[in-house]
Amino acid sequence: MGKPEFDRAVERLNAQLQQWFQLANRTPSAGPVTDAQGTPIDLDALLDDIVDLGLARIWQAGGLDILRSLDKPSAGEFIDVPSRAAEIARQSGFMRSPSPTGAPGSAVAEVIAVGVERGQSITDMQRGLMRLGFDALRAERIARTASAYVLGAARLEAAKLAGMESVSWLDAGGSCPLCKQVAARGPVPIGTPFVRKGEVLIDGKGKPWIARRDYHHEPLHPNCRCCTVSDE
Repeated sequence: MGKPEFDRAVERLNAQLQQWFQLANRTPSAGPVTDAQGTPIDLDALLDDIVDLGLARIWQAGGLDILRSLDKPSAGEFIDVPSRAAEIARQSGFMRSPSPTGAPGSAVAEVIAVGVERGQSITDMQRGLMRLGFDALRAERIARTASAYVLGAARLEAAKLAGMESVSWLDAGGSCPLCKQVAARGPVPIGTPFVRKGEVLIDGKGKPWIARRDYHHEPLHPNCRCCTVSDE
């Protein structure tokens, strides 16, 4: 029998944390930490990305292991979430716009697809997008938002196929007032949006935010760090 999904997710997070500590503990004489293009790496932001994505994977993996132990027909039907997320990335029309260097939108989608499939950090995907000509801020925004979308969509498909009945919105630490309002609502039946098109929420400035579509999973807004998880 193969290694449990939970164990693999923990090992992946541990390996990424070890790599981060190696970078963080470099001697001052080694100079600042930079990527292959010489751009300085924000180690605090990198650690946030590693931990946020790692914990979300562990949560999801634990649910898959529980389901595999159940004696019910749907228990053997599972979606490989990273692989499915990569497929969604390659198929998604919202990533078809060309990059500033003129690279086709499919090149942008491929950066996200490879990133989610290989478990790369947001910083890794950001660097890939910067190589296509995006500035650092826009590259980070695309990487975080697009990867959240495709992973959220894949997790929802997996939960539905596995026979789960509801999902919850797990707000990230320091999340915005919009996401806190959604998370406070508790679980919703699969197929029911957390936020419906036209619904009004109040943002951090006390202003109304109007949903432009139904939101069945993250992201609720650009740079959203929350995730949806299936309930037992």
